[in-house]
Amino acid sequence: MLVAQALVSEGEAYRSLGDQPKSAAASSAARDLFTSVGDRFGESRVLRNMGAVSIDRGDFESAKQSFQQAMQIRHDLGNKAGEASMLSAVAGALQLERDFKGAKEMYGRSLVISRELGDKSNVATTLLNLGGLEKDIGELAAADVHLQESLALIRESGNTAVLGEVLINLGLLALERGNPVEATRMLEQSVTIARQVSDRNLYGIALGALASVRLATGKLLAASKLFTEAMEVLAETGNQGATADALGSIGDILFAQGDLSGAGKKYEESLAIREKLGEQALATATRMSLAELALEQNHAAEAEVAVRQAIEQLGPRSDVNAQAEAEALLARVLLAEGKMQEAQAAIDRARTLVAKSASPRPNIVVTIADAQIRSAAGSPSEAIKSLHDVLKQAAKGGLLPLQFEARRVLGEAEAKAGNSDAALTQFLSLGRDAKAKGFLLIARKAAADRRGHGL
Repeated sequence: MLVAQALVSEGEAYRSLGDQPKSAAASSAARDLFTSVGDRFGESRVLRNMGAVSIDRGDFESAKQSFQQAMQIRHDLGNKAGEASMLSAVAGALQLERDFKGAKEMYGRSLVISRELGDKSNVATTLLNLGGLEKDIGELAAADVHLQESLALIRESGNTAVLGEVLINLGLLALERGNPVEATRMLEQSVTIARQVSDRNLYGIALGALASVRLATGKLLAASKLFTEAMEVLAETGNQGATADALGSIGDILFAQGDLSGAGKKYEESLAIREKLGEQALATATRMSLAELALEQNHAAEAEVAVRQAIEQLGPRSDVNAQAEAEALLARVLLAEGKMQEAQAAIDRARTLVAKSASPRPNIVVTIADAQIRSAAGSPSEAIKSLHDVLKQAAKGGLLPLQFEARRVLGEAEAKAGNSDAALTQFLSLGRDAKAKGFLLIARKAAADRRGHGL
């Protein structure tokens, strides 16, 4: 069996080098050898690697099947620790397929076994993965419970590298809950830990997460510097998924700065990587950015097609935050096309979805879009009231870009309500504040809105 074991190691090595065909070939040959002599444990090890290769190729269904076969073998052999590990692997594949309910179930089963075995290390890792999933789909309270338990176990074990991963998730969770100060504190700790353990991949991811906080709070230059450094580090480690994240975020910065051509190029680069990796759900998010760009360039019909495709790709199993923001964008696009009735239907769907979310950001995004619809439909007074409320919420969370957008829509509503002095004050102050922070696009839009209303 030395030959089979060597082939397993060869397959794993090729995968680490990114050579998927050679990894698959070595793994297949090893599996044939293990099967021929009835070595089921060896076969399960090969199946695990084959599943990982399938994920690298973007074939999540094949990955899930390989992991399930490996899980069943470990179960039949009575290898409870191995079964728990493979349950988590199945959960990861289901998560990539956006079957969040199935993924949570698998993580739960893995946790039960690991707790029974007293395997604190696997309990901590599974809690980390489960909490990260819950954070991503907007189940923030559950995410906090699981990530905090993982944090306690990892601090107890002294596993510094994994501690950095937990802090990244907790930092992004704090940002999602509207607490950028706490998010910054945790993410700066994760950056320090990554340096201490010389983990370049962790360092690049931590830098990108910290940059996300800078971007969300309107610090464009600081965010751009951090994202650029993160991309350089991630290029060294070959982490293409995180590189795509950074490219998309740099696109967002260029968009805010008014460089629409540059933003489009970054979005396209990010999308190309997502599609290459088979990350269709994340690719859909990038397509939403491209739709936003098309809307800004007065290509509303093109934007409508893109957003409707994105909503279809998201599907009912995706997280409510993504669905709500997509419907809100669709409502704005339809409004730009003069399709008021359809726009109202879209914003109604967005409100229904966002009512299920505990995250401030999607609530703010939907409320701003709703105010635009109300104002255009002849109810600017209602829009003004909701915008004053949402401005307080955005300010509390330090979400400067959303404050700027709410102020622009507020100026529009004041003008339509006949409050010319209030509208003029809003447009002038917004233009001044946005320009000072580098948000040149919205500064230009505020000036154009002011001229459009003859103010």
